[in-house]
Amino acid sequence: MKITRKEDKMNKLILILLVCVSFTAFGQGDPDTGWTVEYEMQRTVKATKRLNELTQTRDTIIPIPKIDYPLISLKRETSFQLQNIEPAKIKLFQNNPKLYKHYLKVGIGSYITPLVQYNFNSGRSRKSNWGVNIDHVSSWLNMKGWAPSTTDNTGARIYGTLLQNKYQLTGSLDFHNKGFHYYGIPDENVPGDSINGRFNNIDLNAEWRTANQDSAKHNFKVGIQYFNYFSFKRKSDTLAKRNGRENFAGLYTGYWYKLKTETFGVDLDARYDNYKFGDTDTLMQPDSVMGLKNNNTIINFKPYVISRGKKYYVKVGLDMAFDIRSKLKFDIFPNVEFAYSMINNTFTPYIGVNGKLKQNNFRNLTQENQYILLSHQQINEATVFDAYLGFRGHITKEMTFNIMGSFARVRNMNLYVNDTTYTLGNQFDVVYDTAYIAHVNASLGYQLGEKLRIDVVGDYFYYIMNNEAYAWNRPDYRIMLSGKYNLSHKLIVGLDLTMEGGRKAKLLTTDPNALDKNGMKYKKLGFLADLNLNVEYRWNKRISTFLNLNNLAFQKYQIWDQYRVQGFQAMLGATFSF
Repeated sequence: MKITRKEDKMNKLILILLVCVSFTAFGQGDPDTGWTVEYEMQRTVKATKRLNELTQTRDTIIPIPKIDYPLISLKRETSFQLQNIEPAKIKLFQNNPKLYKHYLKVGIGSYITPLVQYNFNSGRSRKSNWGVNIDHVSSWLNMKGWAPSTTDNTGARIYGTLLQNKYQLTGSLDFHNKGFHYYGIPDENVPGDSINGRFNNIDLNAEWRTANQDSAKHNFKVGIQYFNYFSFKRKSDTLAKRNGRENFAGLYTGYWYKLKTETFGVDLDARYDNYKFGDTDTLMQPDSVMGLKNNNTIINFKPYVISRGKKYYVKVGLDMAFDIRSKLKFDIFPNVEFAYSMINNTFTPYIGVNGKLKQNNFRNLTQENQYILLSHQQINEATVFDAYLGFRGHITKEMTFNIMGSFARVRNMNLYVNDTTYTLGNQFDVVYDTAYIAHVNASLGYQLGEKLRIDVVGDYFYYIMNNEAYAWNRPDYRIMLSGKYNLSHKLIVGLDLTMEGGRKAKLLTTDPNALDKNGMKYKKLGFLADLNLNVEYRWNKRISTFLNLNNLAFQKYQIWDQYRVQGFQAMLGATFSF
């Protein structure tokens, strides 16, 4: 029989009550007397039930019933439409476009000005290259109100380069002949034969140098130069040697050794110049011009050290110059420069100081001013020092800039003054003076691929002269603007503008309008503005036509005192490549 917890508690309570009653009975009666208790009751016992089930362990994981989803077949009507795709266009470019060996340019302009240029090149080669250039331009119409002013220029050049693994050899042979007139006389009746001039130049150059690009390699170079430069004698001159004759020979050598980021080098150059006019120390009639002879030798020894890094450039060197003429002069010039790139190479400040000895000879002086006397004096120009400070960099990817200021001392700077002793002021004598020069230069450039290029350059000069009142015929400021636009390699337009001001000319004759400074008479040459427009249309890669319009400002300014330029000029022509 199974007894529940409630029944068990009830049985225990009945048992305790019986025990208490028995103790009470025992305490009140005679111990020797016994008690008999009789009572009647009916007790029933429930029948027991036996569980036939065995014990089982129940799992706490409830199984997931398997449910089957029947597939419902749905069909929808679909449609499509084909669209035409345009075929891709592929433009093939040659790695190296075809190079035409011959180039010819011809034109004709105002003042009866023919132009002919011819170039030949041997073509592409990894070992050698050579070519020929021939050019001619002339003007055969005189300017009104002035002496005959016709001019002609003819030149030819042969050049070549030989490239080898360990060395390269270059050379050139140049010929140039230039005819002109000393037309700075306001008189149309002056005979042309009495004021004509002509220079002839033959120039030979050659250089051999090693081609070691690796570090820790010895490199050498040797170059030579020779030219013969002379003026033609006028037909009216009876003396055979009444012309200028010059022979020049130069030897240029160099050695440099590169070790990692440093380069150690030294240059040794020697230049010899011999100039003759007439017979030495002889008066030539009818104007009693003194014949002269000038021997001029310069030797330069220039050691240097260069260090290059990712952001910096340093050069330290000297130029020891020996000036050998009637007397020996020795100068040491500095050659120092430091530059450092900042802000991801977009801004580079630089500072330096250098100097040099410039050889003034017959060819250099007449190429600067062809109207000088043949019996001029030649003195070498020494830049004692030229200290400069500047900043260059990129404003944007397309725009660059450079700002620089310098201060220099120049000894024997050549100046040009109208001669009144042997000529009518239409030729210039060369005078020399020492000057301190302050110079400020600023330039801004913009280039948009091959399509557009614009450049603006400005210069300002301030001269402090030792003897002369001003730097004669030199400008105080100059502004140059140039632009070029390329439209699909078909139409090319170029524009150039040059402006100068502050030029002054020394006067040796009486002029009621002359200005005075320190007892020296002078006049202002006025403002110069020269505007030129060039247009070229390329019909194809081989043929083009061009139009050049010069002096669009119609300004008859003077390039030198008493020498004004031609007015508006136009030239039309064509180019051919074959």
